[in-house]
Amino acid sequence: NVPSLSKDVASKLEPYLQLAGRLGVLLGHFETNDVRAVRVTCTGQAGQLGVRPIAHAALGGYLSQHSEEPVNPISAPYEAKARGVNLVEVSEEAIRGFASSVTVQVEGGKGVYSATGTLSAAGEPRLVELNGYELDAVIEGTTLVMHNDDQPGVIGQVGTVLGERAINVSRMQVGLDAKSGRALALWNVDSDVPAEAVEALAGIAHVKSVMVAKL
Repeated sequence: NVPSLSKDVASKLEPYLQLAGRLGVLLGHFETNDVRAVRVTCTGQAGQLGVRPIAHAALGGYLSQHSEEPVNPISAPYEAKARGVNLVEVSEEAIRGFASSVTVQVEGGKGVYSATGTLSAAGEPRLVELNGYELDAVIEGTTLVMHNDDQPGVIGQVGTVLGERAINVSRMQVGLDAKSGRALALWNVDSDVPAEAVEALAGIAHVKSVMVAKL
């Protein structure tokens, strides 16, 4: 979708397109209604390489979770226009010590959902913020997104529920909000999580919400 770019620029841009697409897919799993705008902010190298293709990749990822028909970065702007969703593209200076980053915000009737990602030293997508929680998480495959009170024993109980169902956890990352005493945890698992398992996880004391995202 960026045929006018040189091969060198296109190769540098590709990891950011992948990152933006996954951020969009992740936010697309959250319950939203009356979505008015998707705002994509690129900093550092991401902004220098081209905000528009990155923004279209993020928009395509988001809309793919809300459409029965396939949506890609090329068709995404037209689909957004038909839905009355405004795409806002922003380029800014580097933030929070990251040389480059991509932030996707979805503004709707239930407020604003946001996700920020960057590339690791190896060029792999990493999630560094989700709805105000700071993280350093891998965004790929099947991922449990859990919101809970920051209380002892919750992580152990989650592990037990998954272990009893032979669901292997490959990675786990927790972000904390000291003021509210809440935690947001991302569990990367190696298999599907059936509805029965989600129900069991939601029934754990201090767990507020459970969502399964496929990235």
